[in-house]
Amino acid sequence: MNSRSEIIKKLEQQKGRHLGDLCGWSLGGVVPQQRAQKLAVTHGIDNVLAFPRVGPASAYRRAILKSVKSGKRDERIFDVVKVEETELKIVHAVVRKDIITEAVRAGTIVSAGKEFVSGHDAAFSTEIKIGFDKELRDAGGDPADMLKLEDGGHYISERVKALYSEMCVVYTADDIRTAFTRAFESWGGIRMLGHGGLWWVPTDLAEEVRAWAAFLSDLGFSPLVVPSFDTEETISSLRDAARESLEGQLEDIKNDLGSFVGSSSTRLSTLESRVEKYDVIRAKAEMYERVLETELSELKVAANLAQAGLAAAITKATRR
Repeated sequence: MNSRSEIIKKLEQQKGRHLGDLCGWSLGGVVPQQRAQKLAVTHGIDNVLAFPRVGPASAYRRAILKSVKSGKRDERIFDVVKVEETELKIVHAVVRKDIITEAVRAGTIVSAGKEFVSGHDAAFSTEIKIGFDKELRDAGGDPADMLKLEDGGHYISERVKALYSEMCVVYTADDIRTAFTRAFESWGGIRMLGHGGLWWVPTDLAEEVRAWAAFLSDLGFSPLVVPSFDTEETISSLRDAARESLEGQLEDIKNDLGSFVGSSSTRLSTLESRVEKYDVIRAKAEMYERVLETELSELKVAANLAQAGLAAAITKATRR
């Protein structure tokens, strides 16, 4: 793999001053957990990827929901409803969705008067029940035995069983996206679209971005890395996006703290973690100022004032 300096030198020979990279992706399906973790190590980004912990209970919930959303279209007549959850178990009812029409009502007594909108109603009836044994999980049992099927021969039961076995050992595309989105945040990245997968990551992380792209490619996904260079239009767009991103993060922390400060149940460690978030925002602002040659002093001042106020509140709370 090329070093960051070699990457930057090559990029600047082509286009001029490299500002960073636009990163997009196309993901789908599932990948084995062990393979994803091994490739993250291979590409040197395992320390920044936040893979979720998918335990048997999580795998069960994923399987039960996916079981009624997959299969042939004419089989999608089922839904799942959680009917019980205790310290010992989780139970879902697989319900059949039917429509009651006036023809079905024939020969029955219905309420008199003008019908409202339609005489057709939705009806749900329990087909089978499926559960998960928390007690066995806590005792360290075999995950395969934790799945409880009322009717193992029903095709929804067979589908749940197969999906559960798979979900125990794979990451979904959403899992992978969540893992590297946190990496982008730690790299000082900016989400360029309110809805959709497009981030800009500053030039300082050019090497990490390309390691991320190689990681996705090796998993069978399609990454997109588009270098951005020093043009008036690019600088203007990135400055606006950087300012909006930092303002949004600052406002989120302030709103978050509004529900914490003064509450007797708030842990001191929770408030202290928010203090650290102001350091992150200030560091990002300084990076953007250097890379984009823009002034973000008012945002840094706002973060300093808010952080100082919170620190004072924490000091006062510890003296009580």
